[in-house]
Amino acid sequence: MNNPITGAEILLQSLLNHDVNTIFGYPGSCVMQVLDCLYSRKELMNHILVRHEQGAVHAAQGYAEVSKKVGVALLTSGPGATNTVTGIADAMANAIPIVVITGQVNSNLLGTDAFQEVDIIGITHSITKWVYQVRSAGEISSAIAHAFYIASTGRPGPVLLDITKDAQSEKAMYISQQTSFIRSYNPTQDSEKCEKLTPTDTADMNKNMQNRIIGIMQDMDDDLIIVLDFARLSNLNEPISHEIVKSEKFGTLGFGLPAAIGAKCAAPDKIVCLIVEAAQFQATIEELGVVMQSGIDIKIFLLNHPHEDNPDFIRLVDAYNIKGEVVLEQKYLKKDIQKVLYSKGAFVLEVRI
Repeated sequence: MNNPITGAEILLQSLLNHDVNTIFGYPGSCVMQVLDCLYSRKELMNHILVRHEQGAVHAAQGYAEVSKKVGVALLTSGPGATNTVTGIADAMANAIPIVVITGQVNSNLLGTDAFQEVDIIGITHSITKWVYQVRSAGEISSAIAHAFYIASTGRPGPVLLDITKDAQSEKAMYISQQTSFIRSYNPTQDSEKCEKLTPTDTADMNKNMQNRIIGIMQDMDDDLIIVLDFARLSNLNEPISHEIVKSEKFGTLGFGLPAAIGAKCAAPDKIVCLIVEAAQFQATIEELGVVMQSGIDIKIFLLNHPHEDNPDFIRLVDAYNIKGEVVLEQKYLKKDIQKVLYSKGAFVLEVRI
């Protein structure tokens, strides 16, 4: 006969039951019990420690886009939860299946304005396919099953589960659950993705350089994954033989770096390239800490226009123990791109042409 286990253990077992092996997250007091369980089972579940909660959600998006599975992010309550909103809205706009799990204060403190309590259910209700607050350990397995089914069926999108601390600590019987039907949910009603918008052309300099770099990559025999992060995406030259990951319908500033991290976690044997403008790169530049700490091998092509007042990016990435070089002339671009793609470890090529 099975013995009762904690809600945190039920959560971990439920995620494993849905073939989850990678989670992106950031710690906090309202998820420490879950993180303790993750640490004890780290041979089964890879926890990627991001530097900001928005980065966790974008990484989960990149992972979902490449793996064709549901991406998972685990964050704490209060500001940790509210920092996920941009990523959740992006996933909703771009139909990307993710499950965001947030910790919450004890259920007896709900509505008391307790430290780092926030109504994340109310905040995210309009930008998710489903939100639910779990207040007892016995609900967790069912909530996870519902979350994964809703996130991945019909028009894919984000689901948020908010789990109170006492639900994580109390014990209940674990019952494995998978869901293929919910009476109040009809996935066929929203099975069609929204009509794709035509990307807006930005300055010729950006458009031409983006297409020039991708054009060089088109000649590579390797199966590349290309992540794009521009203020306004320009139309790509057709056809593109490599997989493209981008925030097409939301244009989130800083989507690229964490999404590239998630993409590489989903496809460790493929070359993952990020083509990013300087402003977008700086928006989530703290995630270079993930690249350094977790040894994420991504290739970053950073477009830095000479007239812009930007920091010395090569010195900056060197501080993260990441290789970096600058290309200043068009005639060296192809050779330098090839060098970066076939180098070992993370690499930043600053394109200042």
